[in-house]
Amino acid sequence: MFNFIVELGDNGELNLSSLSKAVGVDNGHTTRAINKLVQLDYVKKVKDEKDARGYRVYLTDKGLIVYNKMYKHVSNMLNEVSKDVDANDLEVYSRVVDQLYDGFKAYQRKKNDCQ
Repeated sequence: MFNFIVELGDNGELNLSSLSKAVGVDNGHTTRAINKLVQLDYVKKVKDEKDARGYRVYLTDKGLIVYNKMYKHVSNMLNEVSKDVDANDLEVYSRVVDQLYDGFKAYQRKKNDCQ
């Protein structure tokens, strides 16, 4: 469920279909995960005004607290483990990771479009 919290924290309110594509899973998986996050009061699910059959989801205040804690924890951990790495090497690494991440997202979108 971490990936759903991160996606909603990074992008704000999304419809379930867009969230599924962004995370790279099918709609059924997204629905089950979101329902669990709603039960935990991390996510609010509301009817989509533009699509009567669909829903839009966003982080609640409690969900935003979790997102910010996760972000802070990951940021602190990365700072700690990279403190002895040369700044130029970190810059190159960061660019490569961003490119790999973009490639992964494109692959997932393409995979989802073929289903």
